[in-house]
Amino acid sequence: MFFRSTTTPTRSFYLHNAATGGAYRVRSEPGIRTFDDRNSFWNTTIPDEGVKTPGVGVVVDLKNISSQGVAQISVSAAKNAPAQQAAANGSHGRH
Repeated sequence: MFFRSTTTPTRSFYLHNAATGGAYRVRSEPGIRTFDDRNSFWNTTIPDEGVKTPGVGVVVDLKNISSQGVAQISVSAAKNAPAQQAAANGSHGRH
C-alpha cells in the first residue's frame, strides 16, 4: 500500500549539486487532506517551480485512499469564493 493513511508526511530527501559538490536537504512536510486553489503554490524567487492557481475557490478534499491506491475525493466550491465572470471568448478568468 502506497499510503498508510490520508495524512502521511512526505519523505525528506537530498538534492545534490554536481557542480559544487553541495547538497540541499528537502525536509519532510506534513500530509494534507484539503487542497484549496486560493492558497499560493508559487514563489517569485523560483518562478519556474510551483504553479499559479486561478484562486476561484476550488476545494478538493481527500476522503480515503484504498489499499489498491485509489483515492476517494470530493470537489466543491469554497463558501466564500470570489465571483467569476465568463470572458467574451468563453474562457474563464479573473477580471
